[in-house]
Amino acid sequence: MAERDLDKHPNPWYKEPWPWILMAGPFLAIIGCVITIYLAFTNNNDAKVHIEGYRQGKFVSRDGKDIPNVFGEKPTLPAEEQKSSN
Repeated sequence: MAERDLDKHPNPWYKEPWPWILMAGPFLAIIGCVITIYLAFTNNNDAKVHIEGYRQGKFVSRDGKDIPNVFGEKPTLPAEEQKSSN
């Protein structure tokens, strides 16, 4: 059997396409993870949401009209809203 030229002088690994194709998947996953973490810390829209409401026990209402008056108490503002309204 005759030896081929490629068998005598093989290319270095970095000149072959398959290692790069196999490394592309994990590399793209790392890039996606970095972008996701960046967006999570810079576009934190949930921190800006503030809903005013009334609370009695664990029941919360926006206007206080639908809170059941079980104990004869008036609905109260949450503690953080009481501080800001005074």
